[in-house]
Amino acid sequence: MIESLEIRNLGLIDLAEIEFCSGLNVITGETGAGKSMVLNSVNLLSGRRGGADLVTSGASTCHVTANFMVSDTWVNAHHQELQERGAELEPGVEETEFSLLVSREVTSLGRSKTFLGGRQVPLGALGDFGDSLIAIHGQAEQQLLRDPDSQRELIDRAGGEKLRQALAMYQEARTSWRSLRKRRQNLMASRSENELKLQVLQLGIAEIESVDPLNGEDAEIEAQLQVMRNSSDLRDATAHANEALGGSDAHPGGVIGGLEQALRELERARAMDPLLEPFVARLKSGISETLDIDAEISQYGINLEVDPAVLEALEQRYAAIKNLCKKYGPGISEVREWERVARLECEELLTTPEEFEQLDLDIENAGRALTAAGETLSVLRGETAKVIGVGIESELRELAMPHAQIRIDVQSESDLSKWTKFGADVVTFQIAAHEGAVYRPIGKSASGGELSRLMLAIEVVLAGKAPIPTMIFDEVDAGIGGAVAVEVGRRLARLAEFTQVIVVTHLPQVAAFAQRHFVVEKEESNSRVAARVAEVTGDARTREIARMLSGLSDSVSGAAHADELLALAANR
Repeated sequence: MIESLEIRNLGLIDLAEIEFCSGLNVITGETGAGKSMVLNSVNLLSGRRGGADLVTSGASTCHVTANFMVSDTWVNAHHQELQERGAELEPGVEETEFSLLVSREVTSLGRSKTFLGGRQVPLGALGDFGDSLIAIHGQAEQQLLRDPDSQRELIDRAGGEKLRQALAMYQEARTSWRSLRKRRQNLMASRSENELKLQVLQLGIAEIESVDPLNGEDAEIEAQLQVMRNSSDLRDATAHANEALGGSDAHPGGVIGGLEQALRELERARAMDPLLEPFVARLKSGISETLDIDAEISQYGINLEVDPAVLEALEQRYAAIKNLCKKYGPGISEVREWERVARLECEELLTTPEEFEQLDLDIENAGRALTAAGETLSVLRGETAKVIGVGIESELRELAMPHAQIRIDVQSESDLSKWTKFGADVVTFQIAAHEGAVYRPIGKSASGGELSRLMLAIEVVLAGKAPIPTMIFDEVDAGIGGAVAVEVGRRLARLAEFTQVIVVTHLPQVAAFAQRHFVVEKEESNSRVAARVAEVTGDARTREIARMLSGLSDSVSGAAHADELLALAANR
């Protein structure tokens, strides 16, 4: 509920501080005094549009701040959102209550800031929270009563926890059914696309399989090709090396002949000096190693003979491997990884007839579950509609509609694909407002005054059925008076036993039932008109009700009538 409301620089209101009670609060005042500004302030806190025209002339910013007392149930329901927004709550007087500060400011340029629990939040977030804290019933909201969705929401609210659970089970069944159908549609829609993709992947896998490259094979082949492509130059080089070692016309005796000549000289000298023995041994070893090198180089040259068929085969395999690397990865390991992933994708893309058959069976079973859940929901709505229809008729009889009859039709759509997240049902409130009248949808037959009374009757019947913490009624008394107005006041008081009610009214019969009564008055000072909001009690309240009755606050007869009304309300 709204515990306190502070308004600064909003329209005619420079400053207003209002302390509401948990029951019935009324706001009265002369036409044009500024009562609408109080409602505008609450609209701002509900996340509705706020323009520069709301800011008091000459002021730069208007501010509205309200302290909401919320239950632990409400806090638990909105725990995640509150945590995400960083909103802070203060403990209330009772252990199960918490205090939540909500504020809004609008500048003269039309810019707006919103705050929840001391933290700035987007306007949309404030709207989400506002809908769970405040329900505003005005002329615009009365029009919503003509809307089938709004009528269905009333039935669901009246159905209580049992209907809410049925709706939750229905929505779960519908989600499952729609998910399976969507999966099948996606499979069908992407089947040709998947087949094409599957063909591409399979061709790639087959191409890699046909080459079957081994890790490192490309480097080995490249080295072999390097030798085979340069075999002629290699043969020339090794032949020249053999000539240099073994001797030729260009190198008579060669390196080996020179080494053998040196050995002979050293062997002759060794006879004269034994110290030369190590050199003789080393030279022999060198000659032996050189002879081996000469023979091996000669053999290497012989082995350089290249088979053209072998060279062509290597060239082709090397080209095939490089082609794979160009398509599927920079190296053979990456090509093999592409093949591995492609095989997994192929498994996912393969849709077997058995899979479609199983999916169709699952859809059929999910459809049966959805149908059962929808039928249960429809039955509960039908039963609830009958009960509250009787209750609304009873209330309307006390609101000067003695012959009004209410019929609430619950029609179900048979085509599952047309069922919404709220079920198969279209709910239509119909009214026969007068004796002998035919039933007609309230959207086509009920007048504004009848809608006001119908809305009040509905709220009284639904009192205690998951109520919004604060209900605000603007001009709910439009087009009525006398004894009917007394009954309107009595029912608003009855509704206030379950939830906080704030009413803007012109009727003294309604004002008399208030537990707190606030008056909006215009004051002139320094050639400027401003509005003041103050609570009235005792004689001041009697004078206000007398003014509402007779137009004269100091009327003796009006005061007597006011006292009579207050006594009547006190003994309701």
